[in-house]
Amino acid sequence: MTRNFGRPQRLPAGALMLVIVVSMLVAAILLSLLFLTSNRRLLMQRDERRQIVSRNLLSGLAYAQASTSLPYLRRQSRDLFGEGTDSVMIEKKPWGVFDVAVVIAARGPLADTVMALLGSQFSEANQAALYLANENTPLSLNGDAQVRGGAYLPKGETARDANLPLTGPARTGPAVTGRRQPSRSGLPISADSSLARLGEYATLRLEHLLATGSKPTGNLRSLRTSFVGAAAVLYRPEPITLTGLTLEGQIVVISSRRLVVEASNHFDNVLLIAPVVVVKSGFRGRVQIMARDTADVQSNCELLYPSAVCAFNSVGAVPTAATAQVLLGENSIINGVVVAAQTTSGSNVPCTIRMGQGATVQGQVFSAGIIENCGTVRGTVMCRRLVYRTPATFYDNYLVNAVLDRPALPATFLTSPLLNAGAPTGIIAWLH
Repeated sequence: MTRNFGRPQRLPAGALMLVIVVSMLVAAILLSLLFLTSNRRLLMQRDERRQIVSRNLLSGLAYAQASTSLPYLRRQSRDLFGEGTDSVMIEKKPWGVFDVAVVIAARGPLADTVMALLGSQFSEANQAALYLANENTPLSLNGDAQVRGGAYLPKGETARDANLPLTGPARTGPAVTGRRQPSRSGLPISADSSLARLGEYATLRLEHLLATGSKPTGNLRSLRTSFVGAAAVLYRPEPITLTGLTLEGQIVVISSRRLVVEASNHFDNVLLIAPVVVVKSGFRGRVQIMARDTADVQSNCELLYPSAVCAFNSVGAVPTAATAQVLLGENSIINGVVVAAQTTSGSNVPCTIRMGQGATVQGQVFSAGIIENCGTVRGTVMCRRLVYRTPATFYDNYLVNAVLDRPALPATFLTSPLLNAGAPTGIIAWLH
């Protein structure tokens, strides 16, 4: 029996074209999937490298904080885990009374940099609201004065009543709210060793304080400078008055005579160095003042955290009859560190911090000599003597219309490593 298949059917002419188009679409989809899979793998690898670099940056920063032997201004390469794949470059720089850490990490083609301003926690002696050296003169507190927190007092004695007319609100509670301990005749902080860096700033011995390539220029202009690499140094030998400038970053302004800062300036993390530095009334910014003779912050100024106002007289290096003094004008606010000190070979006239009415410091106040008319300090005070001066007379180791309030300082507040040797360090702020 024979089967008849008949004549074969012909396909439409467009069928072949349809097959080709569908094949191309399928191929395109497969290629796209392959590309996406490959690209996803690359993105995952890149993200993994980025995470590793970020972790290495933080590890390098932790190393810079913890290391006490890391030299200043020398980039050091460190293999973090001893495997040769996780190395970082670490550089530590002095910046005023604080330190700067610069960490560079790389993994393959990916590299990143982080910069941070480093400070320290308070040492044991600076945990108290007041450390008053024992010069055999007891502390007297008026009815409008109070020490909130612990205190190191001459012979550990109870503070006496000053019995002067009240010039502020009467206190509630005891004169000293915390534990009293006996102080020593000297201060725990040595101006000659702990504060030697301030002497180098004051006498313009900056070769060990500024990065290589930091060359001075007399062109005073608005400027932004990264903390990576060299500092911008604006220098003139004659007196300088700064008006209407914006200065941000690793910038040092130096005058060999007198430096005046008008309120119209905008400064952020700038160092100001001169024998006499004057900050005019109404200024607001973040600066560190390194004066040799006088640092004068006039009324209604606000120095943002972390700022520093320092006067350090090193008579052995620069002949001068002046003594170091810090003047804080009425209603001025300082957030950071205030220091007046001089070398032991310095002037017989004690260095002085003088606070105007309503002046407030949040942070750490240190005078190797006198604090005159001490006002409000939310933090710690350390000095040899406290003087209350009126137009007619002065009183030795008297606190009048003053509040020293250690608990009012935030627990996370970081201060200068120079004043707190051996205390743990931490990150104050991220830099650019």
